[in-house]
Amino acid sequence: LGELQAGPHQYPSAEHSHIQTKAAHLRQKLTQQQQAVLQIIAQSGRQLTLVQGPPGAGKTTLSVLLAAHWYTHCHGNVLLCAPTEQAVEGLGHGIRSIGIECVRLGVPTTRNHNRNVWLQDVLHQQPDWKEKTRLEGEASQLEAELDKVASNPQPGREEQLLAKLCALDTKV
Repeated sequence: LGELQAGPHQYPSAEHSHIQTKAAHLRQKLTQQQQAVLQIIAQSGRQLTLVQGPPGAGKTTLSVLLAAHWYTHCHGNVLLCAPTEQAVEGLGHGIRSIGIECVRLGVPTTRNHNRNVWLQDVLHQQPDWKEKTRLEGEASQLEAELDKVASNPQPGREEQLLAKLCALDTKV
């Protein structure tokens, strides 16, 4: 992947150079056939790639290298998915080992919580998270009350609830 060109308007940052160096070291572990597959996928321009194969075929290494390429050359977020927790752990470890920060989606367990950065932990650190959660709860209560009013109309009550809901919507 080091031979691929990022394009005329993309210049590697120091962080990207560091990631590319680590990825080049990891790439040396691939067979010639795996390197050819990696090159074809990386140059394909696809926005979605499925990597599958038997245990030990190099799926994790290939996925980590593809993610590194897309991250450094496309300057965007990369989503990696796997069918088992063990596979997700392997991907996360591989991504972190080459210097890319990653956030894991799912439900933290006592077994895996300390090794990962979880999306809900990142969200909870946002300064307005509690207020936004409170406002969303309030909006849900207003929607439930609107449903009740629809089955038992009260003069002006529906308009009053809709006005409150609209006011909340601008805050959220």
